[in-house]
Amino acid sequence: ADGLVVINDAYNANPVSMTAALTSLAMLTARRRYAVLGTMAELGVLLDAVSRRLVDRDASVSCVLVEGAEGSGRSTLLRELTWRAQLRGVQVLPMTGAPGESPARRLREGAGILAGCTVDPSVPDALVSTFRKAAAVSPVLVLADDLDRADPAIAAQLRSIAYGCDAGEALLVIATAEDSTRLGDLEPGLRVSLGPLDEA
Repeated sequence: ADGLVVINDAYNANPVSMTAALTSLAMLTARRRYAVLGTMAELGVLLDAVSRRLVDRDASVSCVLVEGAEGSGRSTLLRELTWRAQLRGVQVLPMTGAPGESPARRLREGAGILAGCTVDPSVPDALVSTFRKAAAVSPVLVLADDLDRADPAIAAQLRSIAYGCDAGEALLVIATAEDSTRLGDLEPGLRVSLGPLDEA
């Protein structure tokens, strides 16, 4: 039709890109503007995993791996998941493997804060016991972003939580670059792959 402009911005939606798209649409000089919105599929998959593990107590998924290159929206997706999980009464412990961060210390300190105690790293299984104590109040979602940049030893601590906590107690969501070897033998029960945000 004459004067009709269609903008397709439908690849790999996330809350930030959705807001930017609607802002851009509002700035267009047009008599009428329409936005056709779909679902944010990756967020739905993650929310389903949180619900299955922490609400329905499904033991089949203790760890979810979110894979995607830099700029794929991993961090944005985890921020949205944090907010949505907290609305469901889930405690969230975010951590990052970014340079200058100590994910192992953050994991111990965060678990201690959630459980109201201190984690002694010299005591075997102290981390798992602390997470279980915190989960007695409400389930715990551990979000580990940029794990590909972290010390590989953190995988052992994450593995102990994934396999040491029961369904309904804790779920790990680990975000990493594609083909990361930092997981050690931590086997995710679910993988979510993100593509670049700028692909058409």
